[in-house]
Amino acid sequence: MGSCGGFHLIDSILHKSTDAHIIASKQIGKTAINKPFFLLLTEKLRNGNGIDWIPFWQEFKSKAAVEGFEDYIPPYKNLGAIFIKAYKKTMGDEDD
Repeated sequence: MGSCGGFHLIDSILHKSTDAHIIASKQIGKTAINKPFFLLLTEKLRNGNGIDWIPFWQEFKSKAAVEGFEDYIPPYKNLGAIFIKAYKKTMGDEDD
């Protein structure tokens, strides 16, 4: 997504990748938050670790605990994506 108001693209993203992990921000993103996120993410992937979002988010929070962090929504709390995934699964519409 990556853009302000990108949450409007959730359905389009899930149409292309039904199991996408979507991280969103309610406001404009901040470098002081984005930089530690990408550093931690790339470190874990480079070391061959999978991403378990709950412990990842706790570690991320300790590295980026600045004003505005609470506006970032992890994949496991992204209600829009969770709802769309559940709806498509219930309707048998996962691949459409």
